[in-house]
Amino acid sequence: MRIHSSENGCWERVFDPIAEVLHDFRLSGSNYCRSELHAPWGLIIPGRCGAGFHFVAEGGCYLRRAAGEPLRLGAGDLILLPRGGGCTLSDSPDGDAVPADSLTKEVIGQNATLLRHGGEGELTILVGGGVRFEDSGPHPLVELMPDVLHLRGADREQDEMLRAMVAAMGAEALSPRPGGATLMTRLADVLVVQAVRWWLDHGPEGRSGWLGALRDPQIGQALALIHRRPEDRWTVGALGRAIHLSRSTFSARFTELVGIPPMQYLARRRMSVARRWLQEDKLALGEIAARLGYASEPSFSRAFKRHTGFSPGAARRGSLTGPR
Repeated sequence: MRIHSSENGCWERVFDPIAEVLHDFRLSGSNYCRSELHAPWGLIIPGRCGAGFHFVAEGGCYLRRAAGEPLRLGAGDLILLPRGGGCTLSDSPDGDAVPADSLTKEVIGQNATLLRHGGEGELTILVGGGVRFEDSGPHPLVELMPDVLHLRGADREQDEMLRAMVAAMGAEALSPRPGGATLMTRLADVLVVQAVRWWLDHGPEGRSGWLGALRDPQIGQALALIHRRPEDRWTVGALGRAIHLSRSTFSARFTELVGIPPMQYLARRRMSVARRWLQEDKLALGEIAARLGYASEPSFSRAFKRHTGFSPGAARRGSLTGPR
């Protein structure tokens, strides 16, 4: 959200759709591992809940996945796996690998470990780990991102903030100091968000679909309003008036750009917020129903299960076995 002065001298709030989505894209539960690896070495990294990242502080390696050719990584390269898929990292494109979870690690801080592994050859230092998205539901931004986001250290297109974050992580990884583990987990959070921002600016996927709608001057404003104020008593007409479009024009244009009607998108967003209120804020069903404009707890519960595939009680307990 930005604030600027209008022509009549009054201050107005202007929603920046990209900023609103990034505000909604919050991270928690970071974990970090510094790996000192001497060739020959290979690690099988399991899939994780949330996003995984791997940063090459020194040396180089190959990233291998079930599909595709091995990807060469050099010093300063950052890999982001937005949906947390597993992979294999190794000093050669076809070397043997062992499960990383089977190796002994030294605890060096809260949610931080040190791994030493391999033979007596060339040294590679990796910084890896994961972050969880606070919103446990499927975020449209994550759904649109590629399975592997590769940011090359030598890429001159990287913005100044991203280059600074990569440099800071590299410097800390190469020269660990007291408190470094805590700093690295914080840097990991910032680096992941900066990588997402870079992709938003440069990814070809952003020219159409949901991200294209987000950049539309009017539909983007409607998306920002839904993300910022999902509990408001929105109707198609009210959203249309807020962005100065007629009800019919807004509905048709929103559906064309986003892919689903406005009220369906609003309902998905509300259920995502409701899930966070259930799991983290431990709000009562009655309060959540009232906040989101449902006439009763049963009507909210039915809507929640229809959109998420599981009951509010299961969401509160964290036993989310239904479809998403």
